[in-house]
Amino acid sequence: MRPRRRRRPGSSTRTRPGEPYRGLVFHDEAWHWAMLGIYGERYWVAHPELADPPPEYRALG
Repeated sequence: MRPRRRRRPGSSTRTRPGEPYRGLVFHDEAWHWAMLGIYGERYWVAHPELADPPPEYRALG
C-alpha cells in the first residue's frame, strides 16, 4: 500500500475537459525566469544575491 500524499483542499490531479492544467503548480515568480534567462542554470549559486527579488521589485507587484 502506498502512503497517501497530502493535497490542498479542492485540488485534484485529474484533468477535466476545459481544465487541462488543473493540479499543476508553477513558479509564479517572473523574477526567477528572467534571472534564469539572463544568468543561466543555477544562477542562484553563482549570484546568491539574486536568489530572491529585492524589496523594490516586489513593491512593483
